Amino acid sequence: MEVYLFGAVVAFVAGMVQGCAGFGLGMTSAPCLMLITTPAVAVPTILSLSLVNSLVVTLHARRHLLWRLVGPLALGSILGAPLGIYALRVLDPNLLKCCVAVLILLFAAALLAGWSRPLRRPHRALLPLGFFSGILGGSTSMSGPPVILFLTNQDTPKDVFRANLITYFFIEGVFTLIIYLAWGMYTLDVARFAVALVPAMLLGTVAGIHLSSRVPEQTFRRVVLVGITLMGVLLLITSLRALA
Repeated sequence: MEVYLFGAVVAFVAGMVQGCAGFGLGMTSAPCLMLITTPAVAVPTILSLSLVNSLVVTLHARRHLLWRLVGPLALGSILGAPLGIYALRVLDPNLLKCCVAVLILLFAAALLAGWSRPLRRPHRALLPLGFFSGILGGSTSMSGPPVILFLTNQDTPKDVFRANLITYFFIEGVFTLIIYLAWGMYTLDVARFAVALVPAMLLGTVAGIHLSSRVPEQTFRRVVLVGITLMGVLLLITSLRALA
């Protein structure tokens, strides 16, 4: 009982974070859920919660959805994921994560300092960016940071940022779920645990959506950059500890 109660609290907070910012459910919930269950259960559970959250937020923000933005990103990610999985097999995953963390922190620090160079023809970068994100997703399970930093660098409005980022995550999540099912990684225990946490996560998602509507653009941008910085710090610490 205590496991489900703790999991529900975590799911609520994680749902609220992603409902407000458009990302962060995995970053918020993974360390906590792995305290009470195994990674084999926690990771597919987080994917399940993220899919439901993404669908709800996408439906709420659908009028801001730009398929010309999401489509190339999602296609590139799907194409790049197999290469990332191959890289995971032949390279040290902790070294990969360490390199990614350093890049995240460098770009986030530059944007926090006010440095940005919006691209004049951003559509040309979308497919390669999605491909690179797919490689990172396949090798490190972190495909989000490049897309988040790109949208932030382009000074993307808050509602457009959330709608398109969350839709990108949803499409990517469906593709990942298919892989999990094909490899037998989505078990009955995972399904039961995920279903038990969904109500709390949905309440958190609704709270996050309402909170987002009250956050000014500049504050939202600052919160996003602080969040991505924390993600980079967490990734760097865990990868360095594993390498040591």
